[in-house]
Amino acid sequence: MLPFRPDEADLSQMAKNMQSAMQNVVTIEVTTATRAVELDGVEVAQGQAIGLVDGKLRVAAEDSQAVLERILETLDMEAFGLLSLYYGQAVHPAEAEALVEVLQNRFDQLEIELYAGGQPTIRTSLG
Repeated sequence: MLPFRPDEADLSQMAKNMQSAMQNVVTIEVTTATRAVELDGVEVAQGQAIGLVDGKLRVAAEDSQAVLERILETLDMEAFGLLSLYYGQAVHPAEAEALVEVLQNRFDQLEIELYAGGQPTIRTSLG
């Protein structure tokens, strides 16, 4: 988390600090494939859950939790302290809360924030 304090620093320095902090952010999106495709070495069937890391397709599986687990296995989760999870329109709040519980049990060093993102096509977005 990066505070925004307009009275404590000049605008250009704040912009530099924010850009520097962005280099440490990894973005994960879990959604549903709208078509069959092979992309970046990943074969995807229409309707499958897919996972993107920083905008690149990394995983396809039958359900979104499997996609997320496979993505997280490839990342050095010990390097992160905060995980912000935004769930989309297709995800019930109880499902999102259950996912947070699973993640918290698996990665107890993380502070996990949960937000109703309301995304129409993305089931879950994490950063």
